[in-house]
Amino acid sequence: MRILLKNLFGIGILDLQRCSEILSECDVNTNDFADFIKSQAESQSIDPFNMDVIGLAYDYILKVAKREIEEHTGTTLASSVCVSANSLVTDFDYLPTDADAIQTQLEMIPEEQRSHLLSYFISQVM
Repeated sequence: MRILLKNLFGIGILDLQRCSEILSECDVNTNDFADFIKSQAESQSIDPFNMDVIGLAYDYILKVAKREIEEHTGTTLASSVCVSANSLVTDFDYLPTDADAIQTQLEMIPEEQRSHLLSYFISQVM
């Protein structure tokens, strides 16, 4: 993972280490993440070497978690969850009803059916 990231990005070793830890903990497929990086760079017309690799990791986690929650529950994740300052954050302090709705959605998914990525996502936002 580190070699792929180092080849793609001219970023510091601490960024690479943290990104590698996050993706490893979530059991992210390296090829899928590389494809995500490429599509983000193309859609935003940005040089991949100037992109924030940790922010991209959290964007990827959010995208996959939303899809998995929708597959399990049939509902979409509230828009109050987003990526900010290289972490997953929520607007729960401002929108308590969203927090209740998200909690209800997540409780509908039995722990044994959650992927590593979804479990990581839940641990970060709840």
